[in-house]
Amino acid sequence: TGLSFLLNEEQQMLQKMARDFAANEIIPVAEEYDREARFPDDIYQKARELGIVNMNIPAEYGGVGASLLEECIVAEELGYGCTGIGTSIGTNALAALPIIIAGS
Repeated sequence: TGLSFLLNEEQQMLQKMARDFAANEIIPVAEEYDREARFPDDIYQKARELGIVNMNIPAEYGGVGASLLEECIVAEELGYGCTGIGTSIGTNALAALPIIIAGS
């Protein structure tokens, strides 16, 4: 059968949700945040409410428990809006995952 690069229906919905978020919440203000060198607290909060923060952290630790592919789908769409803001939204998981794996 081989490897399929097609997204299932749930992944397509996740992709659309993230793309719409980037288009409606990030793109209109990205230049302003860059110019003022401010952290996008309001956008980060909206992303949390939407469930696209802490995507790869297991649900039992307060995360979403999404797959790596699903996390990448969201990261790609947020990067479409602004790579800086998109990275800010996804960065929290970078610090949390090693603690989940090896921390005590």
